[in-house]
Amino acid sequence: MYRLRFLPLLFLFLFSSSVLYAQQKALKQMMKQAEFSFAQQDYHDAAMRFEAIAEFAPDNAKAAYMLAESYRRYFEYDKAEQWYLKTLDLDQLEEFPLAQYWAGNMLKSNGKYEQAKNQLEEFIHTNKYLDELEPALMDNAILVYNGCILATTQAEHTPKKVYMFENLGVNVNSSSQDFAPALFGSDSAIVLSSSREGSTGHQSFARFGEHFSDNYRFQVSEGKWEAIDNKEDNFNTLNTARNDGAGVLSYDGRKYYYTICDEQTNGECAIYVSYFEKGTWKEPIKLNPNINPEGIWNAQPAISTTGDTLYFTSKREGGYGENDIWYSVRDNNLGEEGWSEAINLGDTINTPHNDMAPNYHHETGGLFFASDGHEGYGGLDIFYVKNLKSEVYNIGEPFNSSRDDFHFALGKNKGYLSSNRIDEKGVGKDDIYSFNYFSYETVLLELPRDDRFLVSTIRLGVTDPEGRPQEGVKIIVEGPDGVTELEAHTGTNGTVNLPNIPRNGPRVIKIPDDTTRITDKPKTKINFIREEDYTEQIAKTLFENIYFDFDQNDLRAEAKQTLDLLLEFHEAHPDVIVELHAFTDSLGTHEYNDDLAHLRGEAAREYLVKHGFASEMLLIDAKGENSPLALNRNDIGRQLNRRVEFFVVGHKKPESNFMTYVTSKRMSVRRISKMFQMTEEDLINANDLSAKRVGAFKPLRVKKDDPNNMVAAITLKESEMHPYEIYMGENWAQKGKVTQVVKALDRHYETMLQIQNQFNLRDNHKVMAGVNEQIYVVKPLDTLSKLANRFNTSVDEIKTLNKLKTNRLQIGQRLRIRNRRKKKSKEI
Repeated sequence: MYRLRFLPLLFLFLFSSSVLYAQQKALKQMMKQAEFSFAQQDYHDAAMRFEAIAEFAPDNAKAAYMLAESYRRYFEYDKAEQWYLKTLDLDQLEEFPLAQYWAGNMLKSNGKYEQAKNQLEEFIHTNKYLDELEPALMDNAILVYNGCILATTQAEHTPKKVYMFENLGVNVNSSSQDFAPALFGSDSAIVLSSSREGSTGHQSFARFGEHFSDNYRFQVSEGKWEAIDNKEDNFNTLNTARNDGAGVLSYDGRKYYYTICDEQTNGECAIYVSYFEKGTWKEPIKLNPNINPEGIWNAQPAISTTGDTLYFTSKREGGYGENDIWYSVRDNNLGEEGWSEAINLGDTINTPHNDMAPNYHHETGGLFFASDGHEGYGGLDIFYVKNLKSEVYNIGEPFNSSRDDFHFALGKNKGYLSSNRIDEKGVGKDDIYSFNYFSYETVLLELPRDDRFLVSTIRLGVTDPEGRPQEGVKIIVEGPDGVTELEAHTGTNGTVNLPNIPRNGPRVIKIPDDTTRITDKPKTKINFIREEDYTEQIAKTLFENIYFDFDQNDLRAEAKQTLDLLLEFHEAHPDVIVELHAFTDSLGTHEYNDDLAHLRGEAAREYLVKHGFASEMLLIDAKGENSPLALNRNDIGRQLNRRVEFFVVGHKKPESNFMTYVTSKRMSVRRISKMFQMTEEDLINANDLSAKRVGAFKPLRVKKDDPNNMVAAITLKESEMHPYEIYMGENWAQKGKVTQVVKALDRHYETMLQIQNQFNLRDNHKVMAGVNEQIYVVKPLDTLSKLANRFNTSVDEIKTLNKLKTNRLQIGQRLRIRNRRKKKSKEI
């Protein structure tokens, strides 16, 4: 009885043991099959098998590690990171000491630089299994660690160049690997390699689980990319049943050098050439053994401008690492494709790691290449070297990312590269990207919208690459619509202050008009950026306005008096920022007026800086015809709108005893001084007058009649009058009644209103038609005969000079006049 009680337990034990044995046997068989696939470099199949094992036995460290290895080898870096970290969690570092090394590498490839630094630092300094590792591996761990530091410091201190970097999209890229772009005749046509469906061989490449690659061609027209028909010129015959691609077109367009890899010979790759003759591409020819030694991997050719030097990647003996870049010179005694013995480019370029994908730059004679053996942002980065004696230069962002960036091709204005970077707009595993050769601006900071705050104040400093402060660098704040909202210039210490930046939408702080080529090293570094956020705007106080003549940006005499007063204020309060808001009247196009407003603000800024005002304390906001001070109805209103306002930022309030008065007609100094209870001497000194009479529609600084008034009440009133009321007095309607002249003038006035926003001014703000010519703006009551008499010329001469077909003039019309008047006393 006692024994019978234990029989069920014995049966359960035996059954469990048999199940466990079966499971272990199945696991062992699964592991054997997975390891076989891995050994055959069928990493896609191996990953699927190791993943099944990991699900079946989640504590199996070997399955986790080998799954990570499989994912890494076919560039699934996100999944590789996950399973390397899983291996570390299983505490099997003794069995898999490289798990931490590769975890750091994958974290870096995924842009997690700080986490990568932590893993790599621990691997370098505390891994007790280091003695079992090769010294070269430790060197590479240090290299990757330094790359993390480079990426983080570069992001913090290197301004971003704007090269219009973008993914070419689904018209070019596929869900598979698309790589090795090369220019095909122009900047707007490329050939690339792709493992997309529809390839010639219709077979799968075991390593990546995709088709064998083929050559594909595309061209862009009116912004749209389209495939080029490979059959028209027989280009399709260059594709075989194996991996084809990674080529380059010769500078003269006659030859296409490219790579064919034969999987049946253990993946051996060789370089071929096809000739373009009589409109078709000929059967490819394999280059001689100096380029293609039997049994050796050779690929990724690049050709010099003259066609006498061939650069390529090779795994042959005599190199410094796994992949090295070599070159061969044409020997004409050996025929047209008589390439001499290959020479290694040396350890300036080649490293103990992967150096590959050379591309010859025809403009500079330099070489672009990809490498993971120099300090970089991720796996493979793009580097540039002008010659073999020059320093290798990492071309930085946006070309290099935390992932693999390689196969760089650069034309006269456009360039292309392939990358498997983390990209929301990415289409496949490797995609083709385009960019401009030139960057015309430099981004210092991108400030996102933040509804928690009303405004922010940014203080920043810039230096040259050696750390010396850069003075006079123009910096702008660009609004959400791309319009410049504020302009500043760095001071002697390379710093600038930007107050009251709105947070209701994204803003970009940049250096405009900074033309930089990809081959140029950065000219500017960010020394520091400090941001302070506020829920209320920092107070601003209006100081005084200055005014400008029509279509001009020259400083008037009375304007300099105002600026001199502002200089005195700055001397007493050097830490106060002053904003210059610049405006125009409404005549002219919006674009023209924006430019003219900027020139007016710049004229005032230059005067202040020249006379001692700290450059970094002056900001320009060119508003154009927006925010008019008065109606643009008559000459007085338009004159009030042609201005620059000065706002002092902060709590120190400046004082000015002057306001603006615009004359409605030619008046004497005596009369004006009596109007505003000033002495003639005070009026003359405040406006730097040199004559006893003042012309019509001239802005003057006069004594304030109220501390809050910036413009005289009479001027504001007259700015709203009908223009003919100003000319003919208060009883103008009764004086003229309804005469034909008034009707005609009214028609002119209505016409002027219609053309205000369409009036095309000349491109030059100071148009000078000739030495003895001037530009005259037609005013109400002007006729050709009056102008001819005034300027001692003839009606016919004015008509000929301006190509007029009739005698009719329009208010605001610009006329070229040959000025033969006798000189009179100067008026302002």
